[in-house]
Amino acid sequence: MSFIMTFGQKFSLLNKRIKAIIYSGIVVLLYAITGFFILPLIVKPLIIDTVTEKLERQAQLDVIEFNPFTLSITLKGFSINGKHTDKLLGLDLLTVNLQAFPLLQKTISFDEIIINKPEVSVLILANGEFNFQDIILKNTAPESEVDSENTSDPAWILSIDKFRHNEGIINFSDLNRKIAYHHKIKEINVALDNFSTKAGDNNTHHVKAKTSQGTELNWNGKFSLSPLKSSGDISLVSQLHVISDYLQKKILFSISEGSLKVDSHYDFNFAGEEPQFTITNLIATISTLEIRRQEDNKKIITSDEIRLDLEQLSSSDKKIVINSISHKDSFIAINKNKSAKFDIEDLFVLQKLNHSVGSAKAVQTDNAIKSNTAVNPNEGKRDNWDLEIKVINTSNNNIVINDSSVSPTAIHDVTIKSLTIEHLKPFTNETALLSSNIGLNDQGIINVKGTIKPESKQLSLALDTEQISLKDFQPYINAIANMKILNGDLATNLTINIDAAKPTPLLDIKGDIKISSLNVIETTLNEEFLSWENLVLKDIQFNYPEQELTLAAIDINAPFLRLVINEGSTTNIQQLMKAEPTAAPNPEAKKVKSETKNEGSSTAQNFTADINKINIINGKLDFSDSSLTPKFSAGIYSLNGDITGLSSNEDSRAKIDLKGKVDKYAPVIIKGAVNPLSHDAFTDIDMLFKGIELTTFTPYSGKFAGYAIDKGKLSLGLNYKLSKNKLVAENNVTLDQLTLGDVVNSEEATSLPIKFALSMLKDSEGVIEFNLPIRGDIDNPDFKYSSLVWGALGNLITGIISSPFKALASLVEGDNDNFDHVTFTANSFELNEAEQGKLNSLAKALLQRPSLYIEIRGLSSNLIDHDEMAYAKILKQLQLAPRTLGGALTDDEKTSLITYYHSLNKQTEQAKQKEEASNQADVAATLTKAEQALEKEKFFNDAVKFILAETAVTDAEYLMLAKQRALQIQKHLIETAQVPTVNVFLLDSSIEIENKLANIEKSQITLPLSLKAK
Repeated sequence: MSFIMTFGQKFSLLNKRIKAIIYSGIVVLLYAITGFFILPLIVKPLIIDTVTEKLERQAQLDVIEFNPFTLSITLKGFSINGKHTDKLLGLDLLTVNLQAFPLLQKTISFDEIIINKPEVSVLILANGEFNFQDIILKNTAPESEVDSENTSDPAWILSIDKFRHNEGIINFSDLNRKIAYHHKIKEINVALDNFSTKAGDNNTHHVKAKTSQGTELNWNGKFSLSPLKSSGDISLVSQLHVISDYLQKKILFSISEGSLKVDSHYDFNFAGEEPQFTITNLIATISTLEIRRQEDNKKIITSDEIRLDLEQLSSSDKKIVINSISHKDSFIAINKNKSAKFDIEDLFVLQKLNHSVGSAKAVQTDNAIKSNTAVNPNEGKRDNWDLEIKVINTSNNNIVINDSSVSPTAIHDVTIKSLTIEHLKPFTNETALLSSNIGLNDQGIINVKGTIKPESKQLSLALDTEQISLKDFQPYINAIANMKILNGDLATNLTINIDAAKPTPLLDIKGDIKISSLNVIETTLNEEFLSWENLVLKDIQFNYPEQELTLAAIDINAPFLRLVINEGSTTNIQQLMKAEPTAAPNPEAKKVKSETKNEGSSTAQNFTADINKINIINGKLDFSDSSLTPKFSAGIYSLNGDITGLSSNEDSRAKIDLKGKVDKYAPVIIKGAVNPLSHDAFTDIDMLFKGIELTTFTPYSGKFAGYAIDKGKLSLGLNYKLSKNKLVAENNVTLDQLTLGDVVNSEEATSLPIKFALSMLKDSEGVIEFNLPIRGDIDNPDFKYSSLVWGALGNLITGIISSPFKALASLVEGDNDNFDHVTFTANSFELNEAEQGKLNSLAKALLQRPSLYIEIRGLSSNLIDHDEMAYAKILKQLQLAPRTLGGALTDDEKTSLITYYHSLNKQTEQAKQKEEASNQADVAATLTKAEQALEKEKFFNDAVKFILAETAVTDAEYLMLAKQRALQIQKHLIETAQVPTVNVFLLDSSIEIENKLANIEKSQITLPLSLKAK
């Protein structure tokens, strides 16, 4: 007590200044004790309880330190437990050093903020929500409160002299998948010096982060919060396998190798009405990329380097300038399955997984998309941005396409040796340049050069190809045809122009196409079917939608075609195409097919083609018929010539002029007009074959005629006309020295007397000439040309035998269809001019057929000849001049005939005299002179009829007339027409009793002639 009093007395003796110092020291001491010791004890449980309550997660804090003099607070060992993980947030050290005095100027200023080893756990839960989602929802203030806070006093300024974020860690996990995904971002370091939110202040920062899988981020720059703007450089290095590691089953591929490196400078400024941002000098490179198919772990894409060099991306200028996009040393494998679908179509599409939450969200997303699609009025609009790509370059890239939709699998190995696009501006109409050099399989070369006008969608290409092997496309032919390409190369020199901006895109193709060294075999017989040395399509011009095709010329060098009739009478061409597989009837498919067919038919009708000239050089056609025994074979060799003016125009006619040889020696000439390209196919062709050895055709003569051919030569003059699928053919056949050989047993041989028919056809020189007309409808399913030929030949022989005179008539000119008879008028054996001309023509024919002779039988008819014969006898008896009935008579001659009439019938005369005496006065009074003359003429005619009826003609007189007629025919043939007597024979004359050969109306009788062979 005494001590205290002594201390108090002494303290009271001190001056005020010392006292103030002591008081201050005590206050400082108390402040220090409170700050260093008491405050941490109070704040620590407060922090723990508050955080735990607000976040509903247990918070932990090992140590809290406060320096009341520097206003710094340090938290050590702070963490917040997670509901689903051990730790939601944690850090080893947090140091905050606050400056007090700037608070008077509404400035929150920190000397430094240091965070060491912060660690955050981010989870996507199995239901698709985040592990911190409930915290955000619970602690989000209502909009009204936010608005009221925003209307308070002007914002304070935040200033941090030094900010360090050291070795931060973010643990990311996605549990919303079958196999959980985990990823750690570590070594996140952020350095920020002299940071301030004061307007106009630029803050320098440096951010560095690294993930457990090798991704590194470096971000250096400056930024200002008022106005909000930033500029700096970003560098990112990452392994690309993190993409497939995260997506897992949502994709069908995995990135096994590959790294991404991005370096760029950026500037952005949000001060104006519209945000402004600029990216410059961006270099993005993907190196050593390797992508595999998850199903079988096979490589589908590899690339040594893909590089993007972006010069500028500016929002203010709305301009993107890319210096180059380059790609080199890559490999791409593409598979086409049996359903004709490429696997790459699905490889890079996110797969739909069977998760309820995911499915629900997908439905919501789809609905949102549909909704936006329905109400978005700006769809399809684009800001006026300019994009310029100076160079796109790719080189040494290999694409392998395995097409399993055909059998065997077709493999196409495409090597893009170089592909360059220069000056590409997709949103303008400026011309971009395109060039490429591509290899196809082992030998093919494809060179492309051209220009692109993006906005007008115009493309102009020069396409040059060489040595494209056609046999590489054999698997596609296997599905439709029984043929195999052993060899063949395709080359093109084309210019292709495309204008896709119009409602109907325009296509224009010009140039040449060449197919060389083609060799195709027919697989069912394993024989060569088609080949040529060169086929050149010159100066092709095709345009669409006009669908007009023109060619200056088609040159075919050394073409070969084999035509075979098999044992079943089908051709190798019929067996060439494979039948389509049958399927169950499908009405809808049938309807679609019908509509497609109609559309195709309409398209085909609109298509026009014009081929100026087809040149054939040294062609060959090989024909064989295995349906015969023995087998028939023949060929056309050295076929040369041209076809000019070929067109699909209905009225056009292409001219054919071809020459060759049958079996190497017999010449053949083919000339005429065709129009096979028109809707109504037209053909009018003349073919001339000379001197073909007939022994070649023994298989046909044995089968259809029943005889082998011992010798002879065949010449053919053929004319084929085809219009509206109706065939009209004329075959002028010449057989020189045809001699039949041995009999051949054949069930199909004709029963007609072939040798007799041939002897009738053969002339004095041993030559047979005849015309073989053929008619047919090629639309008829039963149409067979060979059947028509042999049917026509059978009809010819039948016609010759049944109507031999018609066969003779074909040998001479004129209308000679009535060679088989001669016509005489009543009581006449004189030949009129027409009958003489007929006999002259018959004689000419007989002179050409010395093995034939004529038989003549004289005829007369009491029905036809009686009246004229009786009239002639009466005139002779009355000593009147001879004439036929109806001939003009004088009055004296008529009086003589009336007198003779009265002498034959006296009773009639007496009656008539009495009647005339009694009625003379009456008749004279009632009849005019004209009527009196007619009455007199009638009486005269009746008198003549009576005289004829009363005059008899004997059979001897009839037979004499018949004989005179036969002799007159014989005389004319032998003396006038110079037919040898051995070729004219008279038969015994006769009287035509049945009068079948009499023509009463014309008062004519017909004498039939008979033709016989010696």
